[in-house]
Amino acid sequence: MAGRFKKLTLAEFTALVNRFPFTRRINAVHMHHTWRPNHAQYQGEASIEAMWRYHTQTNGWSDIAQHVTIGKDGSIWTGRNWNQAPASASGHNGNSQLGPFMFEMVGDFDKGKDPFGGAQREAALHVVAHILHRFGLPAKALHFHREMSTKTCPGSGIDYDKTLADVKVIMAKLGRREAPIPAEADGVAEGLLALLQEPDTLPPTATRSLLRTPEEGELEEETMDAREIALLTQPEGSRGLFGPPPLPAATVELLRSHVINLEQGGFSDKGEFSTTPADVDTIFGWRLEQALREAQQAGRPLQLLFYAHGGLVAERTGLDSAARYIPWWTQNHIYPIYFVWETGLMGTLGALLRGQRRRAAATRGVTDWTDTLVENAVRAPGRPIWKNMKDSAEWAAAPGGGGHYVAQQLLAFCRRHTAALAEGSIRLHAVGHSAGSIFHAHFLPLAWQMGVPAFRTLHLLAPAIRVDEFRKRLAGQVGGNAGHLTLYTMRDTLERDDQCGGVYRKSLLYLLYYALESERDTPILGLDSSLRNDEEMRRLLGLNGQPNQAARVVWSQTKEASGRSSSTSTTHGGFDDDAATMESVARRVLDQDTIVPFPKPRALPDPWTEPVALPEALLLLAQEQLLQQAASAAGTGSGAATETAAVQTPVAPLASANGHSHNGHHANGHNTSSPDTEPAAADDEAPANRRRALCIGIDNYPDAPLMGCVADARQWEGTLAKMGFRTQLLVNAQATRAAILERLTDLVTTSKAGDIVVVQYAGHGTQVPDQDGDERTDENQLDTQDEALCAYDYNDGGLILDDDLRDVFRLIPEGVNVTCFMDCCHSESNTRKAVFGRQPANARKRYMRLPNKARQNFLSQHPKAAARSRAATGTPAGGRELLRAVNFTACKATEYAYEVNGQGLFTSIALPLLQTPAESRTHRQFMSQIEAAFANVGYEQHPTIDCSDEAQNFLLLQALRPEHA
Repeated sequence: MAGRFKKLTLAEFTALVNRFPFTRRINAVHMHHTWRPNHAQYQGEASIEAMWRYHTQTNGWSDIAQHVTIGKDGSIWTGRNWNQAPASASGHNGNSQLGPFMFEMVGDFDKGKDPFGGAQREAALHVVAHILHRFGLPAKALHFHREMSTKTCPGSGIDYDKTLADVKVIMAKLGRREAPIPAEADGVAEGLLALLQEPDTLPPTATRSLLRTPEEGELEEETMDAREIALLTQPEGSRGLFGPPPLPAATVELLRSHVINLEQGGFSDKGEFSTTPADVDTIFGWRLEQALREAQQAGRPLQLLFYAHGGLVAERTGLDSAARYIPWWTQNHIYPIYFVWETGLMGTLGALLRGQRRRAAATRGVTDWTDTLVENAVRAPGRPIWKNMKDSAEWAAAPGGGGHYVAQQLLAFCRRHTAALAEGSIRLHAVGHSAGSIFHAHFLPLAWQMGVPAFRTLHLLAPAIRVDEFRKRLAGQVGGNAGHLTLYTMRDTLERDDQCGGVYRKSLLYLLYYALESERDTPILGLDSSLRNDEEMRRLLGLNGQPNQAARVVWSQTKEASGRSSSTSTTHGGFDDDAATMESVARRVLDQDTIVPFPKPRALPDPWTEPVALPEALLLLAQEQLLQQAASAAGTGSGAATETAAVQTPVAPLASANGHSHNGHHANGHNTSSPDTEPAAADDEAPANRRRALCIGIDNYPDAPLMGCVADARQWEGTLAKMGFRTQLLVNAQATRAAILERLTDLVTTSKAGDIVVVQYAGHGTQVPDQDGDERTDENQLDTQDEALCAYDYNDGGLILDDDLRDVFRLIPEGVNVTCFMDCCHSESNTRKAVFGRQPANARKRYMRLPNKARQNFLSQHPKAAARSRAATGTPAGGRELLRAVNFTACKATEYAYEVNGQGLFTSIALPLLQTPAESRTHRQFMSQIEAAFANVGYEQHPTIDCSDEAQNFLLLQALRPEHA
């Protein structure tokens, strides 16, 4: 390890750039901060070695991630071979021929953290300028990590435009003269040796040669956990000082009495503060009992308040807020129980907003970056994240969820003290800020359904719940189980003066309204305009001129800053830190005007620039959409499919048992094999018969996102390419109804006799009412549903019916072999309605209950399409005897197709079987292999084959030829 990394001066680095034997073309420069170690943790060479050790031994990479590291003193440390692709950002690392130059700056440059200046900043600017100058790149070829990721890297405190301007100044000087090259400086020679040597101490998990440059992911930075940070901040891996100091023991004890930490609906067992069922038992079985005794001794009621925070900020921010305000609640003789749940949304959305603005600015100009563009840019990656947050609230209230357990313990507490409740000695209240309203929309009805008594007051601060969901779950309880409702929110002018992350020039509620809900223009309870445009809400909240004694709205900003109906917040996120609002809540809870004043607000972190803190699967889903948009910005076009010519020599068709490689020829369901026709030899067949494939994968469904379909499609594409197929790939936003049908039709109609075509689909299936009666057969007269594939634009009518597929497959020319692999639900014969069953715990169904609007859009746009096509051909739609393609399906029509651990179960089994070397297999034989492999998977999923009886005996993925004995 000694001498592995060399410390260079700026002059030595400049000389090294000019002398280095680049065999890899640099097309961009990626700028990162280490986050950890930060300035205080930096230990020179020991820190560089700790990073190398972590990247190779923990991540299993071939080398340290970065090409150079810049220390806080401006020193420049060599890193990975510059001819090797870095581990910079997934999907943006390039390869050994072309890609970015990536460097790390030691420090945490988020706002309020380490300063970015002096020698370190000067070195960073020159590193960028000299690399760009060497390769003739414009200054805009500099990219911050956050443009390609949901992180804040290289820190929210670093301004891209200012950095770019300073780089341009340096590059202008370089353009007028050659960079100085010191005469054979020792540092230059040593730097060359360090960069070009093959690491000789790689661990077993990182033995890949530098000559190979596989995708090695990206740096964790802000998403590292405490153990990972310790490995980087202390050379021996011991715990170091990182981030905010640990919560003091006294604070932890305080939180233990009042905070319930949830993640994905269940109790959180990681992070800075965990909650277990035993902790909840202690709160309700001991601490509340003690609080009740103290209240009774003092002659006052126990005011028990359930507070659901916004769920938008980082976990530590939520915990700090609870710790800061719990003493204020208790000083006012209110016992708060905080739900801290699903943290990190604002940090993630902020990263998405900043990254999208940067990408748009590169092609459109900053002045053209409007709110509409923001909405369009974040809609696809943001919707699944927002939906997951709402789902988490629902999961918390489901059996086995953390909220469900709390409700049970609350019920037990209430049953122990029925007399105290009846006489008013125990009073229940609820407060929900922003998305906290969604949490309470599930928690409170659950509690009431169990038998928990009515809550005296309900306070919703800038509620982010949909109006229709509020109407369905809570509105009917106002004046009853929710004795009095107070809704605090901003007038529309303030809502429009708010901002999101310095990018979107309206409040978060407007971003939900226009972009993040499943349908655009979805009314949100906290929006002034949504309330005034809904007759029921106007009546409930007294906005129609008839006051309601059980509910009212407090519009910020009120003229009075004190009183029971006061609020002065001017931002969506500011209500829970606004003294006027919180004191108003306390006065209404206590039903008295005299209270302990709210603590003086202190400077709070900007939640839009917090580190990303969401489940990895959701980040991968958002990242996939970002990669597509980045590719589109680079010129591929948002709807374009990528077509890849197989670089391998086409695989010759496997010989059959009698020495021939040929297949039966099915056309219109009839065998046209001729005993007089001699089949061509296998070696002669490969060049003449084209092999083409269309692979489709969709994860980014706003209403029901999946995780493994795009990965499945890419796996199929890669495998088929190795088998000699020319492939086309449609993923996520590319896979619209029009694009799929256009590509599929073109693929079929441009084929000729002897060609082999594969169609693969991974995504949701669904059902719509049968418009033409073709689903009813002699065997099944009760089927009234058409099965459909859900294209990306399903909400706008983008469904592909089984009738649509049959229409396309009728166009298959004679002699063309078309094989489909359909990894979705209800894809067998598309003739029977599904029977819904229980979902395994670690699996996800590839079936979507179609939203009403999507169903209506489809039916209005395609009312009689199938009937018209049948009338044109004069033939019935169904029937195995007329099938023109061989269709391998993931499950029976009465089952679900599952994806497990991020991959389709069908794909995970069928694809390896397809790759297994074997003698020629018939479709029937391949189906038998799949069935055998599925025998012990433990899921109610049974793949099928859908084709004519004759076609089952044709050879798998072989040209259709007359068959001889």
